[in-house]
Amino acid sequence: MDTHKHGWPPCCKDATLLAEKRLQEKLSFRERFGLGLHLLYCKYCRRFMKQGRIIAAATEQLLQHDESLTLDAQVKAEWELIISQKIDL
Repeated sequence: MDTHKHGWPPCCKDATLLAEKRLQEKLSFRERFGLGLHLLYCKYCRRFMKQGRIIAAATEQLLQHDESLTLDAQVKAEWELIISQKIDL
């Protein structure tokens, strides 16, 4: 995890990445603790996390109602590449 010049706790960029990672997999203790610490003082990242949970729940609900909705593996790979490039800027 890249960090800002102070190293720890995570900056907003790192916190948003951790928030997204948290939706996909379990975070390590250090990641959970850092994210929790950051969220104590950053209302913008708290809002981002809340919005992410809402979007994830809506997507899950949509997929449950229409199982024919799937993302082509090639399109998914292209999107992941584009997103990772944008994040690394």
